[in-house]
Amino acid sequence: MAEAPVRPTLFVLLAQDGFLTATRPALRHAVKVLVESNPNRWEFLWSWFDELYCLLELTLQHHYLTSTGASFSENFYGLKRVPQFPRSTKGWLPLREHRVSLLLLVAGPYLRVKLTKLFQRLRDERDFGVVFPHTARARLQQLFLSTYPFAVLMWEGITLNYQLCYALGKVKRHSILLWFAGVYLSHLTSQDTAKLAKQLQEGENFSHEAGLIGRIASTLKSVYSGTTVSISSAFSILVFFLQFLEYWYAAGAREATAADPFGPWCPTPPAPTHLEVHGESTEKCPICLQPRSNPAVLSTSGYVFCYPCVYNYIRTHRSCPVTGCPSSPRQMVRLFAPDHHGP
Repeated sequence: MAEAPVRPTLFVLLAQDGFLTATRPALRHAVKVLVESNPNRWEFLWSWFDELYCLLELTLQHHYLTSTGASFSENFYGLKRVPQFPRSTKGWLPLREHRVSLLLLVAGPYLRVKLTKLFQRLRDERDFGVVFPHTARARLQQLFLSTYPFAVLMWEGITLNYQLCYALGKVKRHSILLWFAGVYLSHLTSQDTAKLAKQLQEGENFSHEAGLIGRIASTLKSVYSGTTVSISSAFSILVFFLQFLEYWYAAGAREATAADPFGPWCPTPPAPTHLEVHGESTEKCPICLQPRSNPAVLSTSGYVFCYPCVYNYIRTHRSCPVTGCPSSPRQMVRLFAPDHHGP
């Protein structure tokens, strides 16, 4: 006789929701440290971090949805996905539920990260006056800046409503994403544990009984499965270390900000001696080599640039274009010439 699905508590569901979310910033900081040790070799890891992390998630989630009927974090907490409308299938989930679950687990977080980064970049450009306010592109950007916070607030409100209704026993799911996927979560039963053990045993028996081609296929499948399991095991072990690393890094950042709210200390560079040669004008921007428009001085070095030039450079390289001193857009100061209107 099959056991009835066991309804997990809201605390377990919230813990598994934040399991991988907490590792992203810590893993990103670990990649940043690696890149800073050898930028030429590891720069691509930083540039393509979101895409590489998405590929890693795709591999893990596909493996676990196929072999256990749950995501990586759900399986870690002993949960499984149960179709709302069960249909006969050889695997854990029907094809439709499997594909939609994989899409929401991988593409959803990736899209939100990209939209958040775009919002932050456009907001900085607007605050620092880099974008011209009367173009069609600027109007579209302003529309996005105005609507995105409300969209995030609405999404968070829907999520909170689902969680409260689940805690009160009004709904079967704590997340609207599970509703889209057509599944709900429950604890693994003894039959599920026996099924997992049977799958492992059948895989071992097949590798012994199959012919050469079957053994090669089984070996490739075992390599893929072993690689995925190794990665997931590493995540399971390192997740606590990564969370500690995130806490340590955040604490260090807070101390640095408290000690110097204007940014990292940098030695005062020597006065430039090469900007005025043979009577040439010193009103040129060191980046575009054209007469400065909308001038701005970088407080970490004292050099004056065109505001759009230095902003775009610092946003990409995080350093002064001339001295290489670590800098941020908040260390830029716009310069305004006084009006000289005589009587």
